[in-house]
Amino acid sequence: MNLFEFGNYIYYEIAIPWKGKTEGLAWIGSKDGKFSVLFDPEIDLINDFDAGPNIWPKTVKENSTLIGWKDAIKFRQYVISTDFKTLKPLNSEKKIQLEKLAQSINETDNPIIMLIRIK
Repeated sequence: MNLFEFGNYIYYEIAIPWKGKTEGLAWIGSKDGKFSVLFDPEIDLINDFDAGPNIWPKTVKENSTLIGWKDAIKFRQYVISTDFKTLKPLNSEKKIQLEKLAQSINETDNPIIMLIRIK
């Protein structure tokens, strides 16, 4: 479970028992109470910049950059998926770089560290 602040926001992970298993969700809310959302980071935290995979944030850097990682095998599987192929990111050049990165790593390599700047 993680709890941290970034900028005007608070991030918190929640484990909810559901139908015999535990579902992981996350919550982001503004400190002023004007914004609040409960979501599944694996599905709802969309990377529209380069079409990269969704991640569970693990910590924050410099109050505005979320840090997480994806196992090399999962990263490669995502980049060859139909979901990745059909996404139209804001920066198509960066998407091409992700494809090259996925081709250059082995499935047993260390996890891919991801830095996500919140807009």
